[in-house]
Amino acid sequence: METALPNLHPAVVHFPVVLIPLALSLDVVWWVRRQGSTSRLGAIAWCLAALSATVAFVAGRIAADGLVDVAALAQPAIGDHSDWATATVGLTCLVAVLRVALEWRPEAGFSGVLRGFALLVAVGLGGVVFVTADKGGALVYRHALAVTVPPCDVCEEPEPPPMPTSEESPLLVREGAQWVWRPVPSHGAQLQAVVWPDRGAAWRISGVHTLAFAPELGDVQINAWLDLSGFDGEVHLLHHRDGDTGGAFALATAGEARLLDLAPDPTVLDTSTVVLSGRHAIAVNAAGSHLKGLVDGKVVVHGHAPVRPPGEVALRFEGTGVVAVERVELVPLESH
Repeated sequence: METALPNLHPAVVHFPVVLIPLALSLDVVWWVRRQGSTSRLGAIAWCLAALSATVAFVAGRIAADGLVDVAALAQPAIGDHSDWATATVGLTCLVAVLRVALEWRPEAGFSGVLRGFALLVAVGLGGVVFVTADKGGALVYRHALAVTVPPCDVCEEPEPPPMPTSEESPLLVREGAQWVWRPVPSHGAQLQAVVWPDRGAAWRISGVHTLAFAPELGDVQINAWLDLSGFDGEVHLLHHRDGDTGGAFALATAGEARLLDLAPDPTVLDTSTVVLSGRHAIAVNAAGSHLKGLVDGKVVVHGHAPVRPPGEVALRFEGTGVVAVERVELVPLESH
């Protein structure tokens, strides 16, 4: 049977939105009437709410990572919604555990205090659910996530903060809310240029070559259109770089994708395997503590790391062979 739903998340997310207020209402009714049957119904409702919230969270995580070609400026909003959803699941499960404990040992001397604490947490949870739902709604109604919309003739984009030129990256051109580098063979003066019939430029790499861009950026998405079919090694998209610290999305031509936290000790946050052939669009999105590596618009690795101060953005090649670069985009994500 065909369905208009883009994924399972919108089909299940309404269950916790309904069950959590229902369970809270049953607990309030118990405080007024002190009926044992109402207390038992409340405990059952909290268990169902915890189960449905967990299912909705998992479905949402799968949905977010399964979407293709998500706008860079929508990624911070996805991470923000995910953070509030995590709080919703945690608090709902906490209240469910407390309520089950109260039904299991109702005669315990501390039951009154425990029931009161559970009610206070549940009231606070109501506010958390409201914010979570509001941020989830913004993904649809403000960012049009998983929504088919006609293309706009004139789309206004926010102006990014001014970017000073630098000897390291004097060739960046500002285009709307991002900066773009469209390389030509002469840009790699220290490398051997290779004739390349397509757009961009190609160079022969042997060893490690790093191209750093200025200035220092905080939350950012780095997009790079590359052809690695003649290269044997790894390409790294580096963000929040400060010496040997920062984060990176590493993609090996053999197909291994890794998300790395480089400091204080290099840590692999997530890994996966992808099939590479010819030209690909690879990207890393660093929005707060949420880090994602993308290949051709699809999330292939997703991890979390402590929020880092602004740092350098760089493109690094490690290996041998010919690398073709069509273009590179830097999309600042602050204030979005």
